[in-house]
Amino acid sequence: MIREKRIKSGKLLEVNIYPVTRDGKHIFRGPKSKVSSEQQAKYNQKQAQKRAVRLLNANFDESDVIIHLTYSENKRPDEYEQAKRDIVNYLRRIKTFRERKAEELRSKLKAEPKNKELRAQLRKAEEPLKYIYTIEAKKRGGYHFHLILSGCGYERDWRDYRSIWNKGISRKADRYDPDYWGPEKIGAYLVKQADHSYAPPGAKKFVCSRNLRKPEEKIKDGKLTSRRVELMGTVHQEDREYWERRYRGYRVVKIVTGQNRFNQQWYVSLVMYRNSEESEWDMNDWFDDDEYIDSFIGRRKTNEEELQEDTS
Repeated sequence: MIREKRIKSGKLLEVNIYPVTRDGKHIFRGPKSKVSSEQQAKYNQKQAQKRAVRLLNANFDESDVIIHLTYSENKRPDEYEQAKRDIVNYLRRIKTFRERKAEELRSKLKAEPKNKELRAQLRKAEEPLKYIYTIEAKKRGGYHFHLILSGCGYERDWRDYRSIWNKGISRKADRYDPDYWGPEKIGAYLVKQADHSYAPPGAKKFVCSRNLRKPEEKIKDGKLTSRRVELMGTVHQEDREYWERRYRGYRVVKIVTGQNRFNQQWYVSLVMYRNSEESEWDMNDWFDDDEYIDSFIGRRKTNEEELQEDTS
């Protein structure tokens, strides 16, 4: 039986097509191999990156804010825990600011009840604050923060967010524009900063508010035949028009297909995005160490294994 699994995160759509048994389990894909701690760390890093990318695309758009914060020399904390308290306090002040902003907008709207722009700003300011952030801990004890925050609905609210930080410098603040950045770059950047830091053991790669929408997953079983998937993996592998007709409203970012050498089944994975303009995206490593793509060959061989097969 063929399964089609769709993961929709805002404008981002991922599709994975692969065979399963009648009870929904993966079919035999090849013998299991031991995974080194380095390989496991790389896999965990990639999965954290994907979670961050999906949450960003599902919850934030061009009305929101990306901001990077750091400390002045005389306000730099000695401990990671103090840096955590500082960023939590900053988020509390952002919430207070949003409440005051909403009250101001309500007063303005009473004077201009037909002003649609004010009404739209008020709706945005009244929404609960959403955020994702990482703490970058430097080797010599310095700390930086990288955040995505829901905006207040007006053009320059990022300047107010920047001024609220009272511990030092806001190195950069601007509108978050996923169409410009591409669906993966900010999420990958956030997780990379956390992973390559000098934070204490067990520190989270990123922290997010509890009110974030989760990506939507949809599974369809038995709607495709093995022959159809084979055609997808061969005839239609580079046929962007085919995929964009199949998933209307989206355009192709990346397609990967392959045949498993153990079970002879075809597998298809693709990333698509809903926007009107081309932008530069780097999705080449999105599928590295992916459970579906590794299915193509069952398991990637080491150089030693390949050499043994060649000499046998």
